[in-house]
Amino acid sequence: MPIADNSQAKRYLKPIHLKGGGVLPNGVLPAPMEGVLSPAFCHALMQESQVGAWITPFIRISVSVPRRTRLIKAIDYFLETKLPLIVQLMGRDPDRLCETAKRFAEVEAVKGINFNFACPSKTVLSSGAGGALLSEPKLMEKIVQKSQQALPHLSISAKIRTGRSHAHEMEEIIPRLCAAGLDLLMIHHRTVNEEYQPCSQRKERLIKACALSAPLPVLLSGDIFNYSDVLECASIPYSTGLMAARGLIKNPFIISNIIESLNQGCEINSSDREKINFFATMLSFCLKDPQKYWSHRYYLEMCRRIFGQEHPIYDDLMSIIIKSRSPKIVMSFLEQKL
Repeated sequence: MPIADNSQAKRYLKPIHLKGGGVLPNGVLPAPMEGVLSPAFCHALMQESQVGAWITPFIRISVSVPRRTRLIKAIDYFLETKLPLIVQLMGRDPDRLCETAKRFAEVEAVKGINFNFACPSKTVLSSGAGGALLSEPKLMEKIVQKSQQALPHLSISAKIRTGRSHAHEMEEIIPRLCAAGLDLLMIHHRTVNEEYQPCSQRKERLIKACALSAPLPVLLSGDIFNYSDVLECASIPYSTGLMAARGLIKNPFIISNIIESLNQGCEINSSDREKINFFATMLSFCLKDPQKYWSHRYYLEMCRRIFGQEHPIYDDLMSIIIKSRSPKIVMSFLEQKL
């Protein structure tokens, strides 16, 4: 259907050039979702040409710096795709995080390191990591600064929320991080305490965040579900792109939908059949090694998120996954629907 003028939003189609020569093909990216970006999900995204670069789910660095072989294993599937890769780290020790960043910097496909200062998980917060660090701006600054100084030719970025308790906290947080040497900022409009509750101040908060960050490139996150959300984000001065998280799970084709909508000037949406095919593609990957990749709980959760209760196959698919717990039987059902 026709949409409003999208000339501003077309800037999201431009490549993002990172320090050190890395390039993200455009400003429409999948968010780094822990527990979602499984090898099967990523495989399906690749098969459907839905992604041009990756930001990994966080790799937790706490007691010690993992060996290089262990670090490579944590990102092996992303490396196999041969796409530009930003590795996300989470922790609170500047020295350990810096040493880990150095080891990843030796990997050719790794174009940047991203620090997670945004995760609202209560388990993460209780350990003082993720979003908890938004209460410690000086420590965040030190983490970024140390890695930036040790790796001056590698992109260093951060993912944040607008604050721990209140959005006005970003007025101190963002200038500190920018001064510490970031070359890219990723920001979610909610505070940590708001978790994923409805928030009516998305645009106002992001306008302020982008103004505080300028001229740094900024990727926006949070509630990117449809093309109207994209247009609203694009109306925010200085925003460079966006990352789809829950919107990507609900519609695995949202990235290509956005790009095609920008190019054609009208809203493009995926079909129910495309979602079925995507789920089947995930299963086809799982069938290569069910013992390693099959988890009926994961597929139940992905069924809930991708299809939703209104989809015509939702009830039957959920029932088959629960009763059979067999990827072959689930695949047989899906093949009948394609």
